[in-house]
Amino acid sequence: MSELTKATVRPPTNAVLRSRVVAAIGEFIATAAREDWIRAFSSNQLRLAIDDEGHVSIADAQAISTRLFSVPPGALDLNCWAVELGGAVRDAALDNIAQAVLRAFERPKWWVA
Repeated sequence: MSELTKATVRPPTNAVLRSRVVAAIGEFIATAAREDWIRAFSSNQLRLAIDDEGHVSIADAQAISTRLFSVPPGALDLNCWAVELGGAVRDAALDNIAQAVLRAFERPKWWVA
């Protein structure tokens, strides 16, 4: 008889993961009212989460309890002025946030900050 094998998912590269973080934050900002996304990035009610397949989402903390990694958007220090200004300044602000998420994501499990 043939033996069933479990397919393993390859983790995304840093560039892919960074673009997914930027896309998730960008989508959240685009779909939320200005007051809502500003409030989200100054509190700990929501979480930016990365699952074991590298998918990135922003959701209520209760909804993402099974994710591999999560961080509150309030801890990301988003420059709201830069986001509202738009263009390259917005892109740079989102890229800085994505890099901060990747640095935290790549830390060993035992790391205590």
